[in-house]
Amino acid sequence: MESLPTLVNEFKLSATTNAVCVAMCKFTLDQMQSAFGDGIPAPERLARQLKSFGEAYDTLNAAYAPQQKRKETAEIASLDQEGDQLIAAFKGLVSATLRMGFDAKRVAAAQSLSETWAKYRIDASENLISEWSKVQQVTEEMANDGALKSDAQMLGLDALLERLAKIADEIRRLMTERNASQPVVGAMKQAREAVHAEYRTLIVLLNAYAITDDEPQRFAKLIAALNDNIDYTRRHAVSRAAKPNFDVENDYSDFYDEGDITELPDEAANPDGTDADTGGNG
Repeated sequence: MESLPTLVNEFKLSATTNAVCVAMCKFTLDQMQSAFGDGIPAPERLARQLKSFGEAYDTLNAAYAPQQKRKETAEIASLDQEGDQLIAAFKGLVSATLRMGFDAKRVAAAQSLSETWAKYRIDASENLISEWSKVQQVTEEMANDGALKSDAQMLGLDALLERLAKIADEIRRLMTERNASQPVVGAMKQAREAVHAEYRTLIVLLNAYAITDDEPQRFAKLIAALNDNIDYTRRHAVSRAAKPNFDVENDYSDFYDEGDITELPDEAANPDGTDADTGGNG
């Protein structure tokens, strides 16, 4: 009795984290594009579904985009910390000058700078956009007002205020870029739902062709690579799920189903218009 060809094993993308889902889809897309990109054409229906899956992956990847967001967040935190230290230094020097009172001109300069800063009501407990917008405004006033600029120079605070102005501008720019790059509410959920459906149909079609195609062996290498990655991803995800620092969004007990995909939905059944035996490997 002739043995059935190896099929792609079941893998539930819906039971994975966003990171695993994106990585799994990228690997699948790359492998299939490579398999059918060396002069070996994909069957027409499979080619159409691969294109549809690729479009769904592009949407998913755009909604995910975590790396740049993390980079911007780290830069903002670093700048915010530096800025807070400079603000503390500014307040400390102004306060010390007012307390010491050795030089009337320096005391007057400190008083003027203190009053100007106070009127902006800058509070580190505010959200960053609000806090650093105010810092930008007060440093601009101190740079553009001739008397305040002279006061800052007299106390040796001009370089400090110039650096604060640059930090405020950079934080506001990074915050704007980060917020603009964040997906709208529900975008990731919608993208995942779409890619789950496209992946399922793609694999069902691939398995159907592996059974019904005149040259099913041409799919063997591709299917083996996909199954190796499924096995690796399952082991990797399960091994990391037990670690407390791993971002587990779902219970990995439902990470995959044993066995092969053996049931074709109506839209994927009989890819060549013939009745297909879709039973799994015996």
